[in-house]
Amino acid sequence: FETALLTLGQRGSTDHGDPRWVVNARKWDAVLLTDVTFHRDGTHDLWVDGHKWKLVVEGKVAIAMGEAMGQRWEAGGARSFKSRPGQGRVLGLHFPRQGRRKGLMLIVCYAPISSARRTDRQEFLRQVTEVKARTPGGDWLIVGGDFNAEIGANQAQHYPTVMGQFGSGSTSRTGPELLEWCQQEGLVIIDSRFQQPLAKKYTWWHPSNGTGHVLDHFLMPGSQVKYRVGEVTQESRFGDRAE
Repeated sequence: FETALLTLGQRGSTDHGDPRWVVNARKWDAVLLTDVTFHRDGTHDLWVDGHKWKLVVEGKVAIAMGEAMGQRWEAGGARSFKSRPGQGRVLGLHFPRQGRRKGLMLIVCYAPISSARRTDRQEFLRQVTEVKARTPGGDWLIVGGDFNAEIGANQAQHYPTVMGQFGSGSTSRTGPELLEWCQQEGLVIIDSRFQQPLAKKYTWWHPSNGTGHVLDHFLMPGSQVKYRVGEVTQESRFGDRAE
């Protein structure tokens, strides 16, 4: 199973209304989209290079499903879980168990900006917790989104069960909040386990000075990942490996 997290509008793009530019020939099974502006919520068909994608939109977040997952969605049994009415920042899709294969919960989320009131940021994390709690025991869980939180590599010594050694260069004011929440929920920041040039990990660039920041993250339960040095390997729900 392969999934990707992309932020519409990053690097100054203004093409918020049509997410086709990110669901191209990369052969992803699913794409988690944040900061979207779509004409209406709900489920939509999206044709890209002759292939049909299913797009589920809720406010400023969406999940695009490739052909295989889209067929599972159309076959019935899969369910969507939303955050509280009017929020539009958290969306979960659950695909039930098939035979011996575990089910899968995908959650996409879009946090308030770092300058937002702390109560608003805490409310957002509560909403993610509520959707996460709908995951049946034993099923795979992947949480991805724009958390508007940057976490420095030095945080690994303080949160060894949450962080890998490959964080950012600095920690934003919202970083500790995300770390504490992940520790409380038993989640691991997967992207911090992979060694890559920092420039390739940037997901947002400051419009004034062009400084890059790593604000988007993938999270998984610590019980569902196995570690080797600099790697995360695991059998997955829809294929042989997760990337």
